[in-house]
Amino acid sequence: MTVGTNFTTSPKTAAAKTAGSMGALTVDITPDVAGTYVVLVSTSTTYTNNVTATAAAYTAGDTNVSYTFTTGASVTAVALSAATGVSTEDTSTGQLIKVTLTGALGLNENIVITDNSSTSNFKLISARTSTTATTDGNTSSLTMTATHFSSGVGYFLINNTAAETVVITATGGGLLSPSITSTLSTEFKTQYIPTLVTMSDTATNVAAGGQSGHVGYTAATDKASTAATSHTYTATVTAGTAGDYVSVSVLDSAGKASGVAGLTYTYAAAMGTTTTATISVSAACTSAGACFTATVDGTTDGVVAVTAEAPAQLTVAVTGSTGSVMRAGYGASSVLSVVLKDQFRNAVANSFVTIKTTGRNASTADTTLNTDANGIVTYTRTDAGTEATANKQSVVTFTGGTAGSATVTINYTDSTLGVSAIELETPTSDDTVASGTTYTDINASSSSGATGPTTARTWTSITATVTDANGAVLSGIPVTFATTDAGAAVASTFATVYTGADGTAVSKVYGWTAGVKNFTATAGAKSATGTVAFRQGGATGTDSPTEVRNITAVVSGNSIIVTAKDRFGNVVSGVPLFGTRTGNGTFGGGSNTNGQTTGVDGTAEFLFNAGTVPSVVTITAGSTTAVAAACYGQTGNLAGKAVCSTAATQTAYTAYVAGTATTAEIGVGDTLSPAGNQSVSVNFAAGVN
Repeated sequence: MTVGTNFTTSPKTAAAKTAGSMGALTVDITPDVAGTYVVLVSTSTTYTNNVTATAAAYTAGDTNVSYTFTTGASVTAVALSAATGVSTEDTSTGQLIKVTLTGALGLNENIVITDNSSTSNFKLISARTSTTATTDGNTSSLTMTATHFSSGVGYFLINNTAAETVVITATGGGLLSPSITSTLSTEFKTQYIPTLVTMSDTATNVAAGGQSGHVGYTAATDKASTAATSHTYTATVTAGTAGDYVSVSVLDSAGKASGVAGLTYTYAAAMGTTTTATISVSAACTSAGACFTATVDGTTDGVVAVTAEAPAQLTVAVTGSTGSVMRAGYGASSVLSVVLKDQFRNAVANSFVTIKTTGRNASTADTTLNTDANGIVTYTRTDAGTEATANKQSVVTFTGGTAGSATVTINYTDSTLGVSAIELETPTSDDTVASGTTYTDINASSSSGATGPTTARTWTSITATVTDANGAVLSGIPVTFATTDAGAAVASTFATVYTGADGTAVSKVYGWTAGVKNFTATAGAKSATGTVAFRQGGATGTDSPTEVRNITAVVSGNSIIVTAKDRFGNVVSGVPLFGTRTGNGTFGGGSNTNGQTTGVDGTAEFLFNAGTVPSVVTITAGSTTAVAAACYGQTGNLAGKAVCSTAATQTAYTAYVAGTATTAEIGVGDTLSPAGNQSVSVNFAAGVN
């Protein structure tokens, strides 16, 4: 159109005209083609009686101005994703689906949501704030406009009266191109509805004193740290079947689980046994107050309501190997450590602790130290007295702000500490000719090194018992543990341990090369020695075949000896091997293939008879009956890597960091990680073994 709108009268009032004020005109344009539009606005120079302008199209010389705007193609992509886990069938809410736009919806553009099911329904999240969400009623399809998105993200619920797999489709609608599309497949599980549901903390959590970042489950409520991101509980139900699915309804009060505050959704939780299901909700409850409520559907429901609370200093405790009562020689320096924790049992880093001594070495002023990254403060109390000093005792008090206090009592004596004897109990102490050697496993599987994973160390315990001249046990005696044997070590956090009320001190040791290692325990002027026998495969010698990293082969005559070793160079037993060949030679027994398993010495023998043409025999680890998939154990790892070479992320072994009295070493043996090989080949000339 040449002229879209022709104004022939001014919208100004008479008073406005007299005052000479500006007038304003609004032009509304509804585009139906994507592109850039140029709009020209002009006033005619043709007048009637020099007063009234004649309506006319723009002509050269007319007063005018132009402006432009662009519309269309504002969204370039749409993506559907599951904001929550799959749901059970026949629930009123269902699974929450997230819709993410690349770009923003423009005028008369929308996203149409459909699926391939005749029994499913959608509920649009039509409005949401930081505290609430509004959902529309059930409908067979949805049209989402710009008002349903915030920062390019919108949500809807899908529920279904049938247990089936459903494909959801999002398609551009209105002026938005229908080529902009996304699909998502989701499943609805058959719902098992038990008669009675009882909620509790998981057995693992109870054994650990409660799950990480939680005060502890009590009477259907739980309190979580604002730093906690996961929450796990056990639903105990009337008898069902392992693999059944119970329906869990989550009221996401703070929007930390789903992304939508105040929304309720359901997800399907599989029963691990006939009577229990693990209920897990991932939610970073970063704000204090109500976080979420999870309800397991039953004739009588099971409910747990979770609130969040900011961590606060709560306890000061003497750490691991430092006793609360100890002995020291006159003039000795005693290294004392305490740990500061919050109400969720998490260490509080970079927080001050004040230290005061009373008694023999009374302090004139408090000492203030800050906790390290592990919440630990280490303080050295040096004795300033002599044997002649009447007071033989110091009491050191550690106070952590509002977190309470802990004390260490030091009783001073001569350098012998009253120790008359020390005995050391190790895994091999009771070994006899009849019973044989008790072996301890070498850990070659952990990316953290020979000590094992930092969360579950594979240390071995050795125990020292300290007694006086009358045979009575002595408490508070520092016992120092050490070894000089290569390929073995004492954990740094257990290098010095104080005896408890029973006179014992327990240290932790580990090894990464096979053999019998000697360990020494020293208390006062007395020492005792014991041994620990390490080997790959532990007690049976066959416990860890998947820790194999390399296989080699040596040929002598018609015998092929294959040896399997771990990354530390120890032989590995129990490794399945499969032999194949080219040419026409045969394995012992006349077969074209052969399977063997490495013995306790880490070797297996294949017999091969040469044929009339040259043969190549290839031995592969992973199976005794067929060629196994790549990467059996560590045989597919690259040098220095803790994962198979086919893994998308190549994770290196943890770099070695020496331990201290309060933090154990990690990464022991990090450089002992050659490239793995899953197969080895040997050549046989024709007619020659």
